[in-house]
Amino acid sequence: MKIAKLLVLSLLVSFAAPAFGAIVIDFGTGVAGSGGTFNLLTGGNASGTNIPIGSMTVVGSVGHDGVYAVSGTCSGSGGANVGCLNFNTATNTVTITGAVTSLGVGSQTLLTGSFLNWTASDVGLTSAYGPDSKATALLTALGASPNTQFAYFGFSLSASGSGTAAISTDIRNSGVPEPASMSLIGLGLAGLALAGRRFRRA
Repeated sequence: MKIAKLLVLSLLVSFAAPAFGAIVIDFGTGVAGSGGTFNLLTGGNASGTNIPIGSMTVVGSVGHDGVYAVSGTCSGSGGANVGCLNFNTATNTVTITGAVTSLGVGSQTLLTGSFLNWTASDVGLTSAYGPDSKATALLTALGASPNTQFAYFGFSLSASGSGTAAISTDIRNSGVPEPASMSLIGLGLAGLALAGRRFRRA
């Protein structure tokens, strides 16, 4: 009976723990349409200036999953004042500024990060990844730990050529489990191993 309880407890801990780092925040063009400027730089680098970001999709945040409008000082072909994406792989920087008023988050830098790898061509930054962090106010509004770190991936931006407006942009990223969450996962696995050993002895 004790082994069964230990197994159930270990499984619950193992499956529940990752929830702390499971939040996914996806910034994208949304209704903003094309805008800003994409440039292919020397040495395989690329930059983007004042590229409109009109939406933020959240998954894995209890009570806050959904699609939110991002407002700001950039404007795309959709006509609305939306958030701004700026990046430069040569200086290894990427930021998104704007506000998510429906969550009570005022105008500020919503995302700041760096590049670990990227692939750029004259039709856009087709893929990139690296670590980033979100504004404390945004994470707090979503019920997430303000210390949550993210690894962004699926960074795609398309354009009709260097020096032209970005047609569509998507930066989808998921939170990295916190050390405490990883410890709980480890404890859960250790419990399963211990239970299995006891079961074999019996």
